[in-house]
Amino acid sequence: MTWLLVTEKDDRVPEIEVYSSLEEIEADLEEIDIENEEYMVWDSQGNRLTLCIDYRQGHWISTKPTGIQDAAGLQAAIRRYAEVVGIPIEEADAREPIEAVKRIEEFQERKVQERRGKRRWYQFWRSD
Repeated sequence: MTWLLVTEKDDRVPEIEVYSSLEEIEADLEEIDIENEEYMVWDSQGNRLTLCIDYRQGHWISTKPTGIQDAAGLQAAIRRYAEVVGIPIEEADAREPIEAVKRIEEFQERKVQERRGKRRWYQFWRSD
């Protein structure tokens, strides 16, 4: 299986998840959301795919090609994700899609860790 990049069609949260196997997708996504076609899916080359429910393949999820090459749509989704996280868009543009998403995730995780490390003035008197 090739890498899959998945985002919700609902544009409120432009996060992109990277999956390397159907098992990862099955552990993370819900069947009802697949049935309702709530996700946009690309392979690492920018080809659009559809997620389908199919219990015959040994997994409950399968992918089907749509025949649409949508590298521009994938790049636009990555740019929205980078913008929300706060990474310069040029940095996301200069990388392969998988690398760009992983870099955005690393940046986001560092920001979370930095926030956790900062204590407010009143927290110094607490002994949690």
